[in-house]
Amino acid sequence: MDKKRLRQLSKSELIRRLRSTSEALLAEREARQELEKRVEELERYLRAFENAHTPSSKQRKRNIKKKGGNKPRFPGKPRGSNGGGIKIPPPDEIIGHRLDACPQ
Repeated sequence: MDKKRLRQLSKSELIRRLRSTSEALLAEREARQELEKRVEELERYLRAFENAHTPSSKQRKRNIKKKGGNKPRFPGKPRGSNGGGIKIPPPDEIIGHRLDACPQ
């Protein structure tokens, strides 16, 4: 409101308006303090998981972009690769083992 309108109001009306604005300001301040308290609690909680002594399994996961996009992941080596490692030679002799008696 501008000064001319305020001067036209009665004292009781001015007092009523001041009280309502001061009550609104107090309520706003209390709400802000509650929010600041909540933010402080959340930051304290986060610090518990973001320090040098937290194992990697308990740390928060960062957003990691995958190189392949949305390709389905398959287990094992890729097709067409020669693999590596040792080659198993063919067996010298094959011996069959059979049960002499029925297991039941």
